[in-house]
Amino acid sequence: MNILMSVNKAFFEPAKVMLQSLFQHNTWEKIFVYLLHNELDECQIREVKRMACKAENELHEIRVNDDELEDVPVVNLSKETYYRLFAVRLLPRSVERILYLDVDILVIGSLKKLYLTDIGDYYFAGARDTSNGMNKCNERLEIPNVYNYINAGVLLMNMTLLRENLDLKKTLDLVRVCPMPYNDQDLINKLFYDKIKVVSNQFNHEARYHSIEDILSYPWEYFRSVKRKKVKLIHYMGKSKPWKKEYEGKYGRLYFHYIKDRRMKEACRGNCRKNLYHAVQYLLRTGTF
Repeated sequence: MNILMSVNKAFFEPAKVMLQSLFQHNTWEKIFVYLLHNELDECQIREVKRMACKAENELHEIRVNDDELEDVPVVNLSKETYYRLFAVRLLPRSVERILYLDVDILVIGSLKKLYLTDIGDYYFAGARDTSNGMNKCNERLEIPNVYNYINAGVLLMNMTLLRENLDLKKTLDLVRVCPMPYNDQDLINKLFYDKIKVVSNQFNHEARYHSIEDILSYPWEYFRSVKRKKVKLIHYMGKSKPWKKEYEGKYGRLYFHYIKDRRMKEACRGNCRKNLYHAVQYLLRTGTF
């Protein structure tokens, strides 16, 4: 199984948590991780390579020359989100398909079904974005409403088709002319909306609360999603993260159990105690109560 990830120093520790959870729950096949970065040091690279080796997997580090991104607008996210587009140039041609995973993800089940999805003539496979306000993205990007706006944090990529048809320079030029709030996620949806195969949200399950009903139904959701192993992948979208203070979302305790770094684990410990309080405060503050 081929896995693609892009990392900067700020998200290095969460990247380790994601890899730890991925390796733990996916022993059905050897995993080849392709890590795209521009600022990790040799010590950090050796650390993640040891993690992969210990799990009998392989990690291939690729340093990205991102000069082409110098004048590309980065609105809400980091420039590293664009790195997945560079895969058409940087990955070995032997890689015909690869699964891209954001580092703010926890893998809690097998990704075999997702990875082996028949994508045929599709460029990508991904799940519908369930964030608040995403229903307006189609109108903003001039995408017909019959198509879903996809969250790009989990993407099965058809590298054969992308190498043939994605012109990286022209794609980045489009963003320069028309800056997009969600960077390359908007870009991917705008260019390939009719060439993305929609998969179940069990492979990209959002961890944010959207209403008081979400809070009240959370115990049942946790039982159904985690205990009964319906959900395979939890995505901690948005600015609030479980490893930061005053985390406002779901599955904080679950994330806590996968952390190995002592300082990061200690920072998360307080979140586990006050998670519900922060969630209610968030809903009150955003007016979604």
